[in-house]
Amino acid sequence: VKRRDARVGRNQRTGASVDVEEKHVPFFKTGKLLRDRLNGKTSAMKYLRYAFLISLAFVLIIVAVANKAPAELAFLPPDLTNLIGMNCSITVPVFLVFFLGIIFGVLVGFIWEWLREYKLRSEAAENGKALRQAERELKKLKQEKYADQDDVLALIDEVS
Repeated sequence: VKRRDARVGRNQRTGASVDVEEKHVPFFKTGKLLRDRLNGKTSAMKYLRYAFLISLAFVLIIVAVANKAPAELAFLPPDLTNLIGMNCSITVPVFLVFFLGIIFGVLVGFIWEWLREYKLRSEAAENGKALRQAERELKKLKQEKYADQDDVLALIDEVS
């Protein structure tokens, strides 16, 4: 909250001088992202990300077209398949095997990282609980301090 001194202003319609009283006005500083969006600036990273995704899609399409020959995927060794008497294999294009392997690897990596970061997540949750408790205590203390004051005066006193 900023304080503005009393001044002489001008009525926009009539051009007459007007006395403007002292007042308090809200004030905040915008973040860089909001300023950039309002001023039409876009991040170079955005275009870099789009270029990377387009080139990745192009490479994946080329790999898929180049490896469309069928391949047999067996889930059990041939000796075990003969023993069971059940054929456990499918025929799929080679590029599908590549893509499924990549997707499986990424999923395993995500799950591994999620499990590895358990301690960090639990610590952050505990810190969040402690922060919320401290905020509740602070709010209670402020209410006790400003209980006998006017709300506006309490806000001004709190800001200054």
